[in-house]
Amino acid sequence: MNWFKRLALTLSLPLLFAAGEASARTSVFILNYDVSTNGQGTPTATFNPPGSSCSLGLFSNCTVDVQAGQTLSISIGLPTGQVVTGWSGLCAAAGTATSATITIPANSGSAPTCGVVVRSVAPPTPQTGWWWAPGEGGSGYALAVNGNDSMFIAFFGYRDNGQPLWRVATAPRVTTAPSARAYRGTLQEMAGGGTLAGGERGNAQPVNSSVELTANFTSATAGRLTLRNAATGQSETKLIQRYPISGSTVQPSPDNAIWTGWYWDSNQPGVGYFIEQQGNAAFIGAFAYDTTGAPIWYVSSGTVLPTGAGYQLQAPLNSYTGGSPFGTRPPVNTPTPVSAGSLTANLARAGLTLQLSTGRGIVPGFYNW
Repeated sequence: MNWFKRLALTLSLPLLFAAGEASARTSVFILNYDVSTNGQGTPTATFNPPGSSCSLGLFSNCTVDVQAGQTLSISIGLPTGQVVTGWSGLCAAAGTATSATITIPANSGSAPTCGVVVRSVAPPTPQTGWWWAPGEGGSGYALAVNGNDSMFIAFFGYRDNGQPLWRVATAPRVTTAPSARAYRGTLQEMAGGGTLAGGERGNAQPVNSSVELTANFTSATAGRLTLRNAATGQSETKLIQRYPISGSTVQPSPDNAIWTGWYWDSNQPGVGYFIEQQGNAAFIGAFAYDTTGAPIWYVSSGTVLPTGAGYQLQAPLNSYTGGSPFGTRPPVNTPTPVSAGSLTANLARAGLTLQLSTGRGIVPGFYNW
């Protein structure tokens, strides 16, 4: 929601009652303030001269003495998450800055008025795509935000013994952090689902829900994850940012690239695929289970070639072992790739197909949660 606050500044001037006779009045600054600010605080107004300030709230009045012909500066101090979007009346020339300088008219039959509009800034929505914590290679985050402002995120990393592990969370947005966009949920470890190569349906169930996730984003490409283990009470913070698939910067997806996000096969619940194309490179993650039902993840990335319908990726498909465990602190262990063959992916908005070198073909659809 966007909240608009209109501030009305009324400056009462000396009124001329007769030639050579004037009665000075105290000028009054009046603010009509919308208090639906989501806890973001109250603006302040400062007048120079005389250098006095006042808080602007519902039904609050600020008073300041002025003289005809004097120059008066008005500055608006704003809490985090609010901006001045414009001035009107006598202050119209001030544009969208947080201050206005006016000259009090020498003669006026009524008090001149200034108006300023303050708008609450909606915190940025994090970009859907691959994210990582720089310096922690071999692990990462697949993150998507839907139209209901709910985040679906998977962490892929390692157990204490170096074996692959992934956890997933649905995290609705919370409004307790007005200066950032915050989401909160529980990271669940799943087990019992089918393998990627065989395509068995399996019976995926959560087996560990001890890690609580809070995600705060102050920009669309950077954020902070707080991971709290409810069983031990220990917390870990991860500073994450968008992951560049190729090169040092994140490239935009081509206009006809496949939609970035989560995909799944309804015949194999509990297994998911996350796909993103940046420029002419793609990165695909598959979240499935090994033959014992334990979670295992695979990744495939490389240069894509254009086709009539979209793009195609042909690249090795690997899992990894030996990386640092979940919640680790540096130094980070270097993981070892474990080949799972190769993957051919036809990436088209009209439809996605995945072909494993084992012979299995997969036709997942876009996942809406």
